[in-house]
Amino acid sequence: MDLVRSWVLAAAVYLALNFTLSVTVGYGGWTALLYALCPFLAGIAASAYHAERGTGGWGRHLLAVLPVPLGLEVYGVLLHLIPRDLRDWGLLLGQLGTATLATAAGLGVVMLTRLLLASRSEHEPYAG
Repeated sequence: MDLVRSWVLAAAVYLALNFTLSVTVGYGGWTALLYALCPFLAGIAASAYHAERGTGGWGRHLLAVLPVPLGLEVYGVLLHLIPRDLRDWGLLLGQLGTATLATAAGLGVVMLTRLLLASRSEHEPYAG
């Protein structure tokens, strides 16, 4: 059940941010780069939830985090542009690669944060 909840949370974050960006800034030119935030933040949300509430090892954690942002990215590309030639397939693979890197970066942010917080002693004073 923890996998399904992670997927639902990732989908909610991805779709809400995608809708907000499409309504406010549109898609074109440099604003297309803002859409990389969708899989990044969806990866952070799913990873944070599954790291806190989920069970299993790294394989299960990757299964909880990666599929939904990547699937939604592919769905969004196919919805706007059905690949007909090699250029369109290249665009699809580029978007998928970008989404994979952004989602993995989100997962990495959460895991690095957890590692740094776990390595701190509870009695260590804050030096900031």
